[in-house]
Amino acid sequence: MTSKLNPIDYIRTSPNAEKAVEWVDEKCFLFLASPLPETRKKFLLETLLDGTIVANWSTYLPGAEARINKFLRALMRLPNYQLH
Repeated sequence: MTSKLNPIDYIRTSPNAEKAVEWVDEKCFLFLASPLPETRKKFLLETLLDGTIVANWSTYLPGAEARINKFLRALMRLPNYQLH
């Protein structure tokens, strides 16, 4: 039997869950084989925010689950992720 990751529960395991910039940095450090250029990190942050601003980010926003899933897919598609 396989289980599906609950993105909201997953992100909330981090002390940075409500801090979008710090959470993106944390996940890049954790999952990528080498540091990303700032432009790529900015792309990932924008993917997570999906139109909102950093100050408005919250895991309690409507649509947060879809945003987190979109971020995780983008992260896993990076060549740096494939090397880890």
